[in-house]
Amino acid sequence: IKMEAKRVPGLVVFDLDDTLWTPEVYMLEGPFRLNDKGKCVDQSGTVLRFHADTEDILHAMLTDPAYASMKMGLASRSDYPEWAVPALELMRVRDKMTLNDMCHYHEIYPGDKVAHFRKLHKRSGIAYEDMLFFDNEHRNVRSVSTLGVKCVYTPEGLTWKYWRQGLSMFE
Repeated sequence: IKMEAKRVPGLVVFDLDDTLWTPEVYMLEGPFRLNDKGKCVDQSGTVLRFHADTEDILHAMLTDPAYASMKMGLASRSDYPEWAVPALELMRVRDKMTLNDMCHYHEIYPGDKVAHFRKLHKRSGIAYEDMLFFDNEHRNVRSVSTLGVKCVYTPEGLTWKYWRQGLSMFE
């Protein structure tokens, strides 16, 4: 699905747990590894998989010229950054690029998402108003929106519906 947006965000930021992937990292037994099918699994063999339409949306970000100027960031309050960060190298979009390769910036550690976004802003030089954030938790959407970031609540994980809703904020 291609979407022609008049203007796109300078930085699109995703939460990880229950927004981009499932199950949540704290529910798994890290560290992660690739199984014989090339899937990211925990020590018990449970697959860490992309949520909903995530892989298709990330593929569109990689291949659709309309999104060429967008940078990608990750902001996670994970209590297990020592598992989540290496998992970025194991999660591949359509067996091609890893999440880590796609990601220009990431802030993955416990704490308030406002602190994550202050660091993303400082590191990227991108204005808060030119950022778009997707998260499955209301509290994060509420707190980050106070900075002027355009936020989308994603209770079912990242879907095309939420992606279009976010991009429409820039039209």
